[in-house]
Amino acid sequence: MREEKHPQPDLSALRIYLNCLFVFSIKNIWPDAKFGFCQAVEQGFSCDVDVGDARISEKDFPRIEAEVRQIIDNQDINFHSKPRDDALAWARNNGQDYLTEVLETSSGPADVCFAERAGLAVPVIREEDFNRPAEPLRKFVDLHFKITGVGGAYWLNQADRPQLQRLQVAVFSTAGDLSSYLEELEAKSESDHRRIGRERDLFAFSDLVGSGLPLLPENGAVIRRQLENLVIEEENKRGYTQVKTPDLAQLSLYEATGHYPYYKSSMYSPLDIDGRQFMLRPMTCPHHFEIYKRRPHSFRELPVRLAELANLYRYEQSGELSGLLRVRAFTLSDAHIICRPDQTAGEIKTVLQFIEDVASILGLRKYEDYSYRLSLGRRDDEEKYFKDDQAWDRAEDELRTALRDRGDQFVEAEDEAAFYGPKIDIQMRNRSGREETAFTVQYDFVMPKRLGLTFINSENSESEAVVIHHSIIGSIERCMAFIIEFYGGKFPVWLSPCQLKILTVGTDESLLDYAHGLHRQATDRQIRARLDDSQESVGKKIRQSQLEAAPYVLVVGEKEMAQGRFEVRVRPDLKQPGLKEGQAYAFDEIMTTIQTEAADRS
Repeated sequence: MREEKHPQPDLSALRIYLNCLFVFSIKNIWPDAKFGFCQAVEQGFSCDVDVGDARISEKDFPRIEAEVRQIIDNQDINFHSKPRDDALAWARNNGQDYLTEVLETSSGPADVCFAERAGLAVPVIREEDFNRPAEPLRKFVDLHFKITGVGGAYWLNQADRPQLQRLQVAVFSTAGDLSSYLEELEAKSESDHRRIGRERDLFAFSDLVGSGLPLLPENGAVIRRQLENLVIEEENKRGYTQVKTPDLAQLSLYEATGHYPYYKSSMYSPLDIDGRQFMLRPMTCPHHFEIYKRRPHSFRELPVRLAELANLYRYEQSGELSGLLRVRAFTLSDAHIICRPDQTAGEIKTVLQFIEDVASILGLRKYEDYSYRLSLGRRDDEEKYFKDDQAWDRAEDELRTALRDRGDQFVEAEDEAAFYGPKIDIQMRNRSGREETAFTVQYDFVMPKRLGLTFINSENSESEAVVIHHSIIGSIERCMAFIIEFYGGKFPVWLSPCQLKILTVGTDESLLDYAHGLHRQATDRQIRARLDDSQESVGKKIRQSQLEAAPYVLVVGEKEMAQGRFEVRVRPDLKQPGLKEGQAYAFDEIMTTIQTEAADRS
């Protein structure tokens, strides 16, 4: 007998219509709720809702879901269409301000699809679904769904508009698919840098300090300092000059460079100081250009490579803030190469190799952990991009050729360039799957024109220079977020906040004095060692050291004190550790090995 095959439901459509059931559920709990857009996504849908002063939290999820299942079980919902004018009147009369705005300001079909239940009607409020034919409710019976989170979202993505709450709902046609997806979400959550940051005490935020302004306690500060040291050391090897410029500058500086019109929305309000307007800087390049311009430069001096770990400040909308990935105050490993036009091709290739060298030190693999994107401008958008078609063509071709000459795989993305030129972006994905620009190489043909960045050529006359902006590891904060997730909080020896954990067994004074002496020896040799001489059991101390992810752990008891040799516990995930699990070493040998691994950044 042939098995009857049932057609698979259109999940995209059903996810939108299922949103209506969630609207009924939320209205039952919060009668005055107002609704924004519902958006179908790959694994479900999102629903924007305004419940006034109330806040939807995880404890409300089961109640909302139960209400939805009750509606499905009762089969007491109908879909039908209303004329657009009737829908607008309904929205106004029922205080649905967001739907009213959409219907008043957008062009759409003549009819709007509504769902009705027990005298309550709700629209399918996504413009492209206004006139979609209704699906039979019976199809909902086989859907499996789960609210996976709630966050904030500004209405129409505008920071000066009301902030709604956005429910994220996963919807699948089988229980197995939903279960697999939830397991995947849980795995991502476990490696999310925000979760690891809390567990490892790497960073924190304070409502009193302000949103998007990260605080780094000891553990996070250690990682930050190691990344800063890495950048400076590698830049110094390659002939960069380290400079220091102020976090504040006159507004007129950014007007002169042309940055202000393009970056105004992400800059903080001007400060009035002695009758002049100053800005917290959102970028470093204008400062570096002023350093270059302080004296003439011969063609023989070029390229000039200026580098700085610069504190920058940019306004990010509240809904865009995300741990260390998006913050409002950050430190950028910023550098600018000012060179002759005939040097640009070589400098671009050198910078790309520089980025790859540092990425390798961090353990990142090309094409697996990061990829290249050639970000291009648009010749028809003179508001967003400086108008010089010939210069754009030349710059884009030069970046494209550099990538091809190196044999690099890359994608091209239109309308992603900086206003002053195209760029090569090094793209990475965080654990939530969102692609972020981690590092960048930018070709700038605008600033030399506007600011007079020139050099004295071989004929003793002035020629216009070219600027290559680049960042080897991007912002320190964003880089920290990436590597926290990449390593899952279990860092290599050189990055570990604690490289050696010393645990005591026993409470004898002579033993404790001995352990403290070992700790002092290690710290005197610049090893990040920590001592646990508490009266907890050795098992509990070991478990705590595992939670802290210390690469090496020593247990010090009477035997170890008598023999002067120690068996080392080695974190299992360490790659090619210099010390072997269970093998006895003299303490000096242990310290030397840790110092060597830290210095080699292995």
